[in-house]
Amino acid sequence: MPLQGRDFQNLVTLQPSIQRTPGGGLLTITANGNRATDNNFLVDGIDDNDAFYGETVLNEPGVSGTPATHLPIDAIQEFNVQSSPEADYGAKPGAIINLGIKSGTNQFHGSAYYFHRNNALDARNYFNPIGQPLSALGLHQFGASAAAPIVKEKLFIFANYEGVRDAVGNPLTR
Repeated sequence: MPLQGRDFQNLVTLQPSIQRTPGGGLLTITANGNRATDNNFLVDGIDDNDAFYGETVLNEPGVSGTPATHLPIDAIQEFNVQSSPEADYGAKPGAIINLGIKSGTNQFHGSAYYFHRNNALDARNYFNPIGQPLSALGLHQFGASAAAPIVKEKLFIFANYEGVRDAVGNPLTR
């Protein structure tokens, strides 16, 4: 499934009653009319909430809305959202977002990927009028993951790497 920015938080809006403010960024996921700080993020059952903002620590939004840290999508085994949680979660009244991280296996498994985006197929920016050259845009996202046994049936390893190289030019207005 295509996922803008490869940010797992963009999957949250597939659940009814959950919305994300256009553009993403800090405090943008709301569930059932609750505030954005009322969501509870869990990773493998462990609390993943920023103590100040109440956002997830993994993929926490930076100043411009782009995640400041990345949990690669290939490292996620399971993603689950509960928009009307039962009392056993009890921490917050908003959505419960559960992430399960992949682990190693008895057989070697791996993946590699590369995504490229440029301005060749993008629409012209409103602030980039006709007559001026298009502003530069180049996005390269690449990575790999691997899982393997260290001691068969007892000890496993899983590793993932994701790199992002981008160049985004802003149009010049006079």
